[in-house]
Amino acid sequence: MLVSALDHSDYVGRIGVGRIVRGSLQARQTVALLKRDGSQRTAQIKQLFVFDGLDRREVEAVGCGDICAVVGLEDVDIGDTLADPATPEPLPLIAVRPTWAEIPLLLGVGLSGAAAQWLLSVAFRNARAAIVSVFNYSGIVWATLFGWMIWQEFPLPTVMAGAAVVIASNLLVIWRESRLGKLSDTRFRAKL
Repeated sequence: MLVSALDHSDYVGRIGVGRIVRGSLQARQTVALLKRDGSQRTAQIKQLFVFDGLDRREVEAVGCGDICAVVGLEDVDIGDTLADPATPEPLPLIAVRPTWAEIPLLLGVGLSGAAAQWLLSVAFRNARAAIVSVFNYSGIVWATLFGWMIWQEFPLPTVMAGAAVVIASNLLVIWRESRLGKLSDTRFRAKL
């Protein structure tokens, strides 16, 4: 099994997630943990889980092709291989390189994030923090819109309720500051 993702639990620690390429795994089985740097050690699998929708279900064994979560390997990392101790053979790493069409998107995301952070710093230098910090939370709206437009995901009702509370409290701050007359004198230079 090539470990392709990690999970964590406060109760059991690190959890390695991957697909079984050859053979099978069983709970309480001793396996060879082959690290990316070429080192290897033996470890015992304490628990095995398979994914059932968004939930995990504990099983005693998994076979070839199954995607499973392995509990009991403290120092497991992405790219490590779980193999038979008698014949330890590391699986090749899976490297995903961006296409030429994706590179401008990645650069655009990085540059727009840097520009937004710089503009936010300028805003904090020139205006009152109570006013500027309200716009810090506009990321909730943008994340919801992008998640819906790009990945067709919509947040859970509890997330939407929490976002509504945050946005309503920010609108309350703006209303209070305007009532106190502090919005008109927001233009000042911070002393450095």
